[in-house]
Amino acid sequence: MHFIKLRFGDSSATICPDMGGNCISLIIDGCDILRTPESPEVLHKAANVYGVPFLFPPNRINGGVYTFDGRTYRFPINEPARGHHIHGILSETKFDVVEETESSVTLRYQANADKPYLDFPHAFTVLSKWDLSQKGLHHTLTVSNDGEGRMPTGVGFHTAFNAYFVHGDQDPTHYRLKLSAVEEITYHPETIIPTGERLQNTPLLKQLGGEGFQLQGEAVSRHMVRGNGGAQLIHLPSGRTVQYDVSDGLRYWMLWNAGGDKGFICPEPQSWIVDAPNQSYKTEESGFRALDCGESFTVETNISLH
Repeated sequence: MHFIKLRFGDSSATICPDMGGNCISLIIDGCDILRTPESPEVLHKAANVYGVPFLFPPNRINGGVYTFDGRTYRFPINEPARGHHIHGILSETKFDVVEETESSVTLRYQANADKPYLDFPHAFTVLSKWDLSQKGLHHTLTVSNDGEGRMPTGVGFHTAFNAYFVHGDQDPTHYRLKLSAVEEITYHPETIIPTGERLQNTPLLKQLGGEGFQLQGEAVSRHMVRGNGGAQLIHLPSGRTVQYDVSDGLRYWMLWNAGGDKGFICPEPQSWIVDAPNQSYKTEESGFRALDCGESFTVETNISLH
């Protein structure tokens, strides 16, 4: 498995082109920011719970099927317990290296008739650039429709932060997560498909916007509309803070911590809500978009330490 090490000053980031161009390690000022796999084998077995995996489409498609512009789209059922497709497979797919410097790398994935992406009937290109600087780790990702006809496009990142990022302090009471969110998107607990109801001023929203969410012991799996800010992972004794900023195109969060006892937390930004192509919301409420031929969609994120 191929890895690329980016360096800037005392900071480093490790990118894996063979697994979706994922950044699987980020170290800033001695702090391990991301959940890093112990080995390539571990990453290969669970690609979506380490680093910053790219999701295309993000989260679930109910029954793995939807219809758009008179065409039926079918995705493999890779969550058989619920009968859904989840996350796509670009987090497990090889990306080509386009350009590499000491502190940045640009990667590319292309799908076409000769090399299709699943049964997705569109030619498209993904460009993914990681840039490490004094401002932290900046990620720019662009999806372009290279074919004919409108292409449904939803993107997201299953960002897995190391819950205890300060070296030598594994005390869960010393850490909190704050998250900018204005509404909860409720979903059926059995299917994880939205119910159509949205809630404001819930206890979780108040906690995330106030004293913060304690990372250990309490399971969380909630879907939210993002506010104007990002996420902050805070070490209370020192005040050290991991800042996660995302661009306007990433309007929703899925917050998940695998039961609350695995030592990581995932504030997952995504451009559309869960199962957006099948939902009855208007576009401005679901984030659903379709790119015209030749059109592109770009999102950006930045991870920094303060």
